[in-house]
Amino acid sequence: MKKNFLLIFICIFMISCKGKVTENKRTHYQEIIDGPANFRDKINGKLIFELNDSIGVQITDFRKEWCEAGLFIGISETEYRNGQLNPNRKIKNSRNKTIGITKDSVDIVFDGEEDGKYFGFISGFTHKNNIKEKYLLEKELESYINNNSRKKSDFDFFINNFDLELKESFLNYESYFKYENWITDPSPGFRILLLFEESELKGVLHSRSLKLKKSNTSKVNDIYKVTFFDDYPKGKQDNFISSIKEWLHGVD
Repeated sequence: MKKNFLLIFICIFMISCKGKVTENKRTHYQEIIDGPANFRDKINGKLIFELNDSIGVQITDFRKEWCEAGLFIGISETEYRNGQLNPNRKIKNSRNKTIGITKDSVDIVFDGEEDGKYFGFISGFTHKNNIKEKYLLEKELESYINNNSRKKSDFDFFINNFDLELKESFLNYESYFKYENWITDPSPGFRILLLFEESELKGVLHSRSLKLKKSNTSKVNDIYKVTFFDDYPKGKQDNFISSIKEWLHGVD
């Protein structure tokens, strides 16, 4: 197991196992369970574990109203060696608080050890109704744009709230991004990239579904789409699409 990967996953583990959040608190890193929620080995498959309400998880994009979702948990040395959780085993967070229970054997997708403590990542498929929509990053962005102007000054709260990182002078835009989570892309690539020009939001590069009013969406490649607002000149939209395709090709 590579050391640099281990350090990354330890950081994710500490974030992913914070336990419950209050209804009025925004979360920077996770989607939130509307539970109790069942997790299955495939879409409409065998029930393998259950998580309590308001637990933070990482999820993939939805497909046929389902997504894969998972989280890092504390595990025993035996589970670390076996790579599996037994049925009827309490699932606990980093503070040893119960956040769910296994219903069948559950494979540990990734595991690690640090200072004698073991952790592992488990995942399963769950219906979209088991994820609180208001905590989805894309839904938050849609709502935010509908209720605010597109001026950069109006986006400071959103940028800070979701810990978006600044990518300076990206293809001549002032850009703020959030990487995909580990379950979707361990690399990782962008989940969203806000594109500002002259202190106004002109468009968004995104890897998941995003529906913005008064805008148009173009496919960049098999992963990314870009959505520009209708008042942004078509020539500049086309220039960005050409430039981002070239840039993505260079980082493959």
